[in-house]
Amino acid sequence: MSPEGSQSHASQTRADHAVYCLQVEERQKRRTQMRDAVACNILEHYRHAMPQSVRDQAKSKLLELLADNDAYENQAHAFRGNAEMVRTMKLASAANRAWKANSFLELVGALRPMTGGEAIRLGNSVAHWLQEMKDHAGRLSTLMEHRQQIADNADEQAWMDQVEQAANSIDAARRTVFQFALEYCGGTRGTVRRRGEH
Repeated sequence: MSPEGSQSHASQTRADHAVYCLQVEERQKRRTQMRDAVACNILEHYRHAMPQSVRDQAKSKLLELLADNDAYENQAHAFRGNAEMVRTMKLASAANRAWKANSFLELVGALRPMTGGEAIRLGNSVAHWLQEMKDHAGRLSTLMEHRQQIADNADEQAWMDQVEQAANSIDAARRTVFQFALEYCGGTRGTVRRRGEH
């Protein structure tokens, strides 16, 4: 290829990349606007039960919940074809969604908040293990992205071991989240179901 042709190809590549970046930015902007609209609609539903002073905090928590849900769904989609990994990510997403929805419903007055030192300890424990679960999910996603870089059978076995470890860590963190959350909400499934009736 001539110098002029190389320069033209490089210019086209840069232009294509710039267009791609603009498209990504536009999609992110639309997604942000959509989340904001959804959050406002949900908050409107709770306007009579929710103190005005917590509206901004409730909206922030709800937007975080929606963003987290999108992230887990995208990770699960990236593992399509691998039912075990999709199941792992779907369950992790459900655990994250359930706890954060619980926190949101407490904030807007739809659920009676749990009180006392033990409730605070359990809430902090759930938050810690949710972060652990999120970190392991990110590690698993990174491992899946680098699958094409495996050079030989030895590398593939090491990669598979790391994938299995990350998936097991997500499941272990999810089970721990569930256990602490269950204790926080009342200790048994029955008392958790009745909690919203108080």
